[in-house]
Amino acid sequence: MVANFKPDATDTYVITVFANPPEGGTVFGGGTYISGTPATVKATANTGYEFVNWTEDGVEIPDAGATYTFIVTEDRTLTANFEKVFTCTVTVEVNNSDYGVAKRSGVYKVGSKVRAEALVKECYRFANWTIDGKEVSTDSVYEFEVTKDVTLTANFYALDFDTYCPTFWNNTFMLNRKKLAEEDYQVTGCKWFKNGTEERDTRTIDEFSYSAGPNITDLLEPAPTYYMFRLTTKNFGDLCSSNKTLTGYRFDFNTGNQDDGNFIVYPNPVVSGSSFTIEGIYEGVLIQIYNLYGFCIKSSIADDISITFTLDLPPGVYVLHVDNKQLKIVVVR
Repeated sequence: MVANFKPDATDTYVITVFANPPEGGTVFGGGTYISGTPATVKATANTGYEFVNWTEDGVEIPDAGATYTFIVTEDRTLTANFEKVFTCTVTVEVNNSDYGVAKRSGVYKVGSKVRAEALVKECYRFANWTIDGKEVSTDSVYEFEVTKDVTLTANFYALDFDTYCPTFWNNTFMLNRKKLAEEDYQVTGCKWFKNGTEERDTRTIDEFSYSAGPNITDLLEPAPTYYMFRLTTKNFGDLCSSNKTLTGYRFDFNTGNQDDGNFIVYPNPVVSGSSFTIEGIYEGVLIQIYNLYGFCIKSSIADDISITFTLDLPPGVYVLHVDNKQLKIVVVR
């Protein structure tokens, strides 16, 4: 024989819930319950806060999540504890959107891990991640801990057009296959592009050069027209070049030389750490020096008809931009 009992309707207990701090969130589930019945309390964090735990008499309730269910057997006072969330903004950008994209911009909690990813477009290459111009990783996937607002740049690159393809007579591009071979590029083919569209007729003897036409008066077009080449190689797959523009040139048919404008640059090549002068400019013109990753690493506004820089740059090839004109600068040891 079994004696069965049920709770006395008068046998009730009070469950009281609080939020700590009050602005941290809202709590639900407080009230009067019959002994032996289940009660569910719930904590919802406000914007800028997150739920930490439930405590009773200052002691954490183990295994109690934001939603906590228990059997009522006595009066209880429960506190939902919230913590202010400190966040930082992570901005992920690229040096050239034609070469690749990067992901994981957003707002993150301080101390959290961010896994930034650089995705290279076909025939270009990934170089590194930089913060404020300083390299932090050479892996296309970069994981770091958030401690402050930060702008992370994914740097991509292409084969430098001028390095591997000299321009002759403002009429013809000629691929330097010898230099490419010396640097272990096993080139098997080349395609030429004008304003992003393939030029199927190179007007030369083979695909490794490109001409505007058979006559010396058939000139390559100046900016905004741009040219590029795409190599097929045995060991590196397809490789694209940077864009090539010819800006503001004047052509001397007697000498076959290009005049890049009326400003004078000297010395060029220039020894790293020494002075470099530009003359024949005008007050207020913007002068910029770019590296081959497309970063502007030095800039100035001219306050006279000449300006002198101290080029404390590593040896290499750089591009000088002056008044919509470009000129290659070589820095040596």
